[in-house]
Amino acid sequence: MSTAKSKLKQIQKLLKEEQYDDVVSLTKELLKEEKGQGSTVYNALVFAGVALTKLEKVDEAEKVYIQATKLFPALPLAFQGINKLYTETEQWDKLGDVVQGQVVHAVQE
Repeated sequence: MSTAKSKLKQIQKLLKEEQYDDVVSLTKELLKEEKGQGSTVYNALVFAGVALTKLEKVDEAEKVYIQATKLFPALPLAFQGINKLYTETEQWDKLGDVVQGQVVHAVQE
């Protein structure tokens, strides 16, 4: 198993154990190693978004979710994460913008 895959598995385990600071640290490390734009980077960004949301670091969570949605706009996890973030923080205007963008993207496909 590649180092990146094993780190993703470790990140998933840490998320389940609610060790969010460790998740953030390990995802930052993984993102430095994985310079590309592949699914490993996408998954690491989504996991970081979940952890940052749990840590109530809303601005940071928003940034990584947006980065993930730009990387793979057709994949739903980052959109689900940012939708949940905006709902929980009652940022209705931003939620509306994201949902509108998702609808436009879906119609264009």
